[in-house]
Amino acid sequence: TQGVRLRSAQYAWLEADLDGVDRSLTPWVFAFYHGPFYNSNVNHQGEVATAASREAMEPLLAAHGVAAVFAGHVHSYERTHPVVGGARVAPGLGPVYIVVGDGGNREGLYNAWQEPAAEWVAYRNGSSYGHGRLKVLNDTKALWSWLPNNTVSAEDEVYLENPWYYQGSGGGGGGGGDDGVDQGVIAA
Repeated sequence: TQGVRLRSAQYAWLEADLDGVDRSLTPWVFAFYHGPFYNSNVNHQGEVATAASREAMEPLLAAHGVAAVFAGHVHSYERTHPVVGGARVAPGLGPVYIVVGDGGNREGLYNAWQEPAAEWVAYRNGSSYGHGRLKVLNDTKALWSWLPNNTVSAEDEVYLENPWYYQGSGGGGGGGGDDGVDQGVIAA
């Protein structure tokens, strides 16, 4: 856990990397981790390295307007609402956390969940192998879709709002204006 503490080399690298993004050229920033910061599956709870990483890195990701944080490790699919510091926030005010650990493996799927579901849980599926698709539509909106492998249509689909714009940092103001893209959850 030493590697993910505040002001560690790993933290300094991530901070410098995020600071160096020219948002006029790269309006969207996504992060990728192995262990999920948010996971309501009963498997892989309380893992020290993931908890330490979340404690150190989550505020940095939120402050830099990271739109979504993708992880695997847990052999299921789960998507959160936007979350900051363990609390659900309005769309565009924090990252969405997506676990796409359901691609297939020798251990099988994990389909046991903590109940009741936390307020930040938006959708979860541990009974199907699947994959995701991310389509950036413009500087403020992207479409995330999750599809079970045995289907051709999305089972979970949501428009992501770019926190960089909606937090006021990206020049787009706040609140989602009329950009020609419908907002909100498509199917859940």
